[in-house]
Amino acid sequence: MAESRLQNKANKNIDNDDTEIGILVTAKRMGLGFDELNLFSLDDYLAFVEKFVGKEENGGRQATQSDIEHFMG
Repeated sequence: MAESRLQNKANKNIDNDDTEIGILVTAKRMGLGFDELNLFSLDDYLAFVEKFVGKEENGGRQATQSDIEHFMG
């Protein structure tokens, strides 16, 4: 029983580390430096990511069976 509690606590720490690393990696991919990243609150950062990624204006469509057959030959 004690081992499972320790394992759960260890897993929570790993998840938190993954989130923090994910934020850093995403910021670097968007071209932000660490100094610039420090200027953002978490809410500001998430808004920045949303604007950076954006939504496709035309949007895509689901492939039909005929599209797949045409592609596959």
